[in-house]
Amino acid sequence: MKHLDKVKIMMSSFETQVDRNLMGKRLEKEGKVQEAKALYEANVSEDFVGSFPYRRLAVIYRKEKSVRDEIRVLNKAVEVFNSLIK
Repeated sequence: MKHLDKVKIMMSSFETQVDRNLMGKRLEKEGKVQEAKALYEANVSEDFVGSFPYRRLAVIYRKEKSVRDEIRVLNKAVEVFNSLIK
């Protein structure tokens, strides 16, 4: 696969992830937190490079008193951002 093709695929994936974040934000405003969580979790599972889904999930899990999930998401954020430094 050519380098340009890889870049196009990465950009497409990033755009999809950004769209998920925007949709999640919209869903949260509509009170559909579970649906928003699913979108944010999808981005987290794909190692999204940006703080938005990690911060939103941490807030949601804190409100739900789901400490394990809050810690899991924050640890994942640390892992993703540490990998960028290397």
